[in-house]
Amino acid sequence: MSNLLQYVSNEKGKKTAIIIPIDRWEKLTKKYTDLENDLVLEEIPEWHKEIIEKRLQDYLQNPENVTSLEELSKEIESEL
Repeated sequence: MSNLLQYVSNEKGKKTAIIIPIDRWEKLTKKYTDLENDLVLEEIPEWHKEIIEKRLQDYLQNPENVTSLEELSKEIESEL
């Protein structure tokens, strides 16, 4: 079993998430049977799906209008 845990930190160094090896996750979900059920996402609301579908159609019709993740990150940082 791998013992390597990976931590995700924000720009200030605060830990915001953890990544655990799948074998450890499987061991935890066997031991704590409610764990995985508690983390199941609820059904996506229909209005979210409609927004996603519209955005996908916009992208497919105008792929040149997409902002790269790098550009978007710079734009957000400049506004902070």
